[in-house]
Amino acid sequence: MDFELTDENRMFREAIRNFGQKEVAPLVDEAEETGVFPRQLFKKAAEQGFLCPRYPVEMGGGGGDKVTECIMVEELNRVNAGIASSLMAQSGLATQPIYNYGSAEQKEKFLIPAIQGAKVGAFGLTEPNAGSDAASIKTTAVRDGANYVINGTKYLLPMDHFVIT
Repeated sequence: MDFELTDENRMFREAIRNFGQKEVAPLVDEAEETGVFPRQLFKKAAEQGFLCPRYPVEMGGGGGDKVTECIMVEELNRVNAGIASSLMAQSGLATQPIYNYGSAEQKEKFLIPAIQGAKVGAFGLTEPNAGSDAASIKTTAVRDGANYVINGTKYLLPMDHFVIT
């Protein structure tokens, strides 16, 4: 197995590294101080194909592979792990279920705008009595006709964590 990066991988690494230094690094101190996530990064990253690098270009993604995504993760974490984790959640936890299992309507309404940075996705896991143990969560989603009724409680992070406004 060849573990060397391709020329395309190296070009992507240089581009995402430059993005991190130019667009992310200048925002870190204020974000850490205020606890407010610089939401404009979603749109800026999307414009470069960095927000969701594994999604097809036709959907607004970068058209890359898993190695491309790993390069994105590594380079953004070099700058700031908190900001990187938010951008990573957008490209995985918040959007992969819709990409893999969503209807065409859901993809059009939620996924494509998320890939393009126009919508911010979320992933609600942590509960008061379960922590982040997915096997112990109590929240349920029960189909009610064409809709779902969601019952349960999710834990919100303290205000000293990032807030997306």
